[in-house]
Amino acid sequence: LLLFGESHLYHGEGIAFDPEGFLSTLPAIVNVIAGYLAGDFIRRKGNTYETISKLMIIGSVLIMVALAWHNFFPINKKLWTSSFVLLTV
Repeated sequence: LLLFGESHLYHGEGIAFDPEGFLSTLPAIVNVIAGYLAGDFIRRKGNTYETISKLMIIGSVLIMVALAWHNFFPINKKLWTSSFVLLTV
């Protein structure tokens, strides 16, 4: 806020914040890496029922963790919170 001032921030929700700022890049990188790892897993193991089942189990666990973490750190797309990242990975 001190570096650029409040005039460059998004005011759509009544509170000034930067949804595409420096810190929102980190969660986006996590999503990219997770997608790369999932694709690499499929490439190495092959497109089989077992591979897809393992990915579905991992995805289900991540959804449950995201929903549990939501109680302490709300799922918020505009701020790319860690619970949102867990939900979308």
